Amino acid sequence: MKIITAKIEHLNMIQKLSKKLILDDYNNYDKSIDVDRSHSEKGTVFFKEGIEDHKNIIYLAMDGEKAVGYIYGGIHLSSSWRTGGTHIAKLYNFFVDEDYRSHGLGSQLYAKFKKWSTNQQVEAISVVASATNEQVIKLYKKYGFKEYTLTLEYPLK
Repeated sequence: MKIITAKIEHLNMIQKLSKKLILDDYNNYDKSIDVDRSHSEKGTVFFKEGIEDHKNIIYLAMDGEKAVGYIYGGIHLSSSWRTGGTHIAKLYNFFVDEDYRSHGLGSQLYAKFKKWSTNQQVEAISVVASATNEQVIKLYKKYGFKEYTLTLEYPLK
């Protein structure tokens, strides 16, 4: 098992893993998710920016030539009401194929992202999770994340 920094030739692998992540979220937590986003024009641009823009990073977990997990994040300005530093890292996507879970691969991916974020001299790492996804919330808390804000939504349709 090897963790690498994604390059443009890995784009399709990342999109396939993203599709699995999106389908899992759609089937279990959020029916409003666009299940075709990974391979859409917007999705392709999103992942290309992750590979090519120095303010973003995508790490891929590889089992030989097969991509089995990834983590994608980037640097953003902090919210204007926050004190401290001016930038935070946002973790956009984090996924490990089901067959490779519970073997420390997610922890290795997160450690790489955390180290990258630290080197970017940001004040914090932020992540958004579906409120009902107790498993992923527990994982993020294991990594030291604390609840910071709560977004409530009132459906009009």
